[in-house]
Amino acid sequence: YTIIILQDGSALSAGYIESLDVYSGHLGQDPGVVVEGVNEFRPISPPDAPKFAKAFGGVERTPNSGIMHTILIDSKGQIWATGSNSQGQLCLGDNVNRMIPERIPVDVAIVDVAIGSEHTLLLDENGNVYGCGSNAVGQLGLGSTQVTFTPTKLDILLFPVSSISSGHSHSLFVAQDGGIYYTGFNFFGQLCVDTEKE
Repeated sequence: YTIIILQDGSALSAGYIESLDVYSGHLGQDPGVVVEGVNEFRPISPPDAPKFAKAFGGVERTPNSGIMHTILIDSKGQIWATGSNSQGQLCLGDNVNRMIPERIPVDVAIVDVAIGSEHTLLLDENGNVYGCGSNAVGQLGLGSTQVTFTPTKLDILLFPVSSISSGHSHSLFVAQDGGIYYTGFNFFGQLCVDTEKE
C-alpha cells in the first residue's frame, strides 16, 4: 500500500486488500469505503484532521494476515496511528485495532518514526527514542519486556539519536556521535554483524 502527503497537508492512501475479513485498518480510511481488491487513493481524515507532514507505512506480519499499521506525523510533531494493534504497536495503551487514525498522547514533538511488523519506534526532537509493541525478539531493545502498549523510553542508548530505522523484527539507531546501535532478530544477518544472536 501507499500513503502520500500533499502540499496542503492532507494525506491519501491506496492499496490492495486481499480480504476484508482480515483488514485491520492500515489505510486509515472510513471502513465503509474500503473494498476487497484495489483501493484507489482516498483521503485519510480523522476527526479534526491536522495538516500532516510525514507518513510511515508498515510491513505485513505474515502474507495476507492484515497485521500491519501506519503512523503519521502532523505539522506540530504530534503522531497519529491506524491499523493493526495486536501487540500494542499503535502506542495507544491497548491492543485494539484502529480503522481511522487516532492521536498518540505524547508530550514532546516527534521528528521521526520507524515501523516493523509489530513494533514502532518514535524519535523525539531531543534525540530520545521510545518503543511500542512487540519486543519478542528484542526488536525494541527493552530487555526482557515482551510487549509494551505505551511509548517506553529506551534508556540503553548512551547518546542522543539522530536517525532510526526498523525492519520486520529488528531496529537500528544512529547516535549523534556517529555510533550505530542495533537490536532484534538477526537470523539472516540483517543487523550487519556476523552472528545469529537476537
